Amino acid sequence: MAESKVFAFVFGMASGHINPSLPLARRLVSQGHKVHYLSREQMRPAIEDTGATYWSEIEEEHELYHGREVDLMGAMLALKKEAGAESDPLMVGFMKVGPKSLELQLPGCIRWLQKINPSAVVYCPMLNQDAGYASHVLQLPSVALLTTAGPGSMALAMQFFLAGQDPKEVVEQARAHEPVLQSIRHIKDTYGIELDIFSGLETFGYLPILKKADLVMMTTTEDLQDPASPELMERYEKDGVSFVGVGPLLDQKGARRAAGHKFEHEASSKPSTQKVDILKQVHEAKEVGRPVIFASMGTVITGDSDDFGWNVKPQQSSGRQGLTGKQLCQSAFSAVFDAFGAEKVDAKTPLIVLATGPQPDALENLQVPSILDPFWAEQLHEILVVGSSNGGLPWGRGSAC
Repeated sequence: MAESKVFAFVFGMASGHINPSLPLARRLVSQGHKVHYLSREQMRPAIEDTGATYWSEIEEEHELYHGREVDLMGAMLALKKEAGAESDPLMVGFMKVGPKSLELQLPGCIRWLQKINPSAVVYCPMLNQDAGYASHVLQLPSVALLTTAGPGSMALAMQFFLAGQDPKEVVEQARAHEPVLQSIRHIKDTYGIELDIFSGLETFGYLPILKKADLVMMTTTEDLQDPASPELMERYEKDGVSFVGVGPLLDQKGARRAAGHKFEHEASSKPSTQKVDILKQVHEAKEVGRPVIFASMGTVITGDSDDFGWNVKPQQSSGRQGLTGKQLCQSAFSAVFDAFGAEKVDAKTPLIVLATGPQPDALENLQVPSILDPFWAEQLHEILVVGSSNGGLPWGRGSAC
């Protein structure tokens, strides 16, 4: 057997970002290596299921978290309040406090890496840029795991965060905020890092942390990634960034998955009491030729983020408000029922697998199947409470599966 090595994995509490890393960790552990995760308590059961060791980012990066309210993006809401940016548009707020957040995260991340002494670092470049910069400071090999549809997907994400605001205006407002420049100077003086937070809006969709990585793996394939502008790809080529498509990185059968964006980790990590094997239902439907429809609205808007969660109406730059996560999800759920539902089940009736997410009122006031198997009738509320976007409720409309 090859010499045992140590690997550091740094991923936040976004299940869609951490789940693709789990089979990588599991494979390394199976080969005799040690894997250490810096993450959140909500992700702990899935992490430990791989054989890896869990460490709390809240405890290790106490410069950021001590005395501040924790949120999905770290402690962004608390930092925005401290900077007087809580009423700013979403992207402006991120730009104003991003450097400060990184300044506070880096000492703890560096200490943690020095403590476990890894051979390499694997991290999420969207949510855990501290790991990328800390690896650079310590001269450790690093792998950025981009869990979206390639480099072009970042431009789509930024369009959402901008909510109609001109990117140039965002850059101007951030540059005029002196604390931003102070943090940038402090990071440079302390670690020698030239922090370029504005390039992602100037070369739209650019993610500057990727040029620090030795390898960028994207969980899609070359032919399925989102289109990227020539300017964006020229910038990455100039910076020596190359992207390797590795597909969805599916885990082994029966593997524990991380779930949702619920901050109450007891609710997020509680094992499901669901007794029906959903995959078995899907296989049975496919064997008799029934179409299978899977619907999921993801984990962000079904979570409880104060920026874009279940009960939040995103604010547009024009002053208009968008839909809450609940409203958007329920619109999509209703459309699925209307488009694929049927009054009775036969060999041609689609089997609908609906990932409702962790919210207990996901199907509130919706017209759902009127005839349910007794199991579903008795357990429906409990399943909604402990369900996740990686689980679901299978049915043919008007009947059980």
